[in-house]
Amino acid sequence: MLLIKIVVGLCLVLLLAVCELNAAEKQEREARVKRGDPPKNSAAPSWVKNDGWLSKIKWRNGDNCTSWTTRLFDTKYGNGNYAKGPDNEYNKTQKDCVRGGLAIQRE
Repeated sequence: MLLIKIVVGLCLVLLLAVCELNAAEKQEREARVKRGDPPKNSAAPSWVKNDGWLSKIKWRNGDNCTSWTTRLFDTKYGNGNYAKGPDNEYNKTQKDCVRGGLAIQRE
């Protein structure tokens, strides 16, 4: 019986610690939004910037970030052979383009 009480007590302590961490993360995220900082995980993958892809796939007249990112990923992976959901390379690259984090060369 004593062992059960100890285990329950430890679980409560861990639960409170996790709740405090979540509250601190939420406050930090809200402060970042107020400052206008982009989310931490929005940077494009390193291969986009470091492997010469920015010079290979140039910005065309009438392009927007979505069409440019689609051409980039179609060239690298094949037509539509990549995931487009949240927290994927495509989405991060597209967001980084919109926020001005990519130095895309114009044709």
